[in-house]
Amino acid sequence: MDLSNIDYESAASEGYDIMPEGEYKAIISEAEEKTSKAGNTYLALTYEIVGEEMQGRKMWNNLNLNHDSEKVRAIAQSTLAAIAKAIGRRPESEQDLLDIPLWIKVKHKADKGSGEVRANIVKHMSCESYAEKNTTSAAPTGKKPWEK
Repeated sequence: MDLSNIDYESAASEGYDIMPEGEYKAIISEAEEKTSKAGNTYLALTYEIVGEEMQGRKMWNNLNLNHDSEKVRAIAQSTLAAIAKAIGRRPESEQDLLDIPLWIKVKHKADKGSGEVRANIVKHMSCESYAEKNTTSAAPTGKKPWEK
């Protein structure tokens, strides 16, 4: 394919603004074991937003399950446990994580090195727990909760 005739200066740049903070219905669309430059294997996850708001947007998360640092491994294991709870199964392979709806919570955080603000997935929730959290409670009966 010849790309020499493209006017790169006037072509609109494609890109996305940072994902707004909030809660989004998503699936894990890709899960792949990769190796870092340092030689540690990690699980690279791609999330795709499937709810109406931001549908089709993607986010990424790397789980360093085989890192030299115990703290890094613990964070990755905790995240994987939260994902397992949210999808309702204990994955035996990365394929077991795919295409199951869950809710993610996104927060912004400044990168320590560059100061650039990034969107991070900070929580995973099952569709059921998200629905329970967001339903309104029954109308008050006039009695206090501890009264019969």
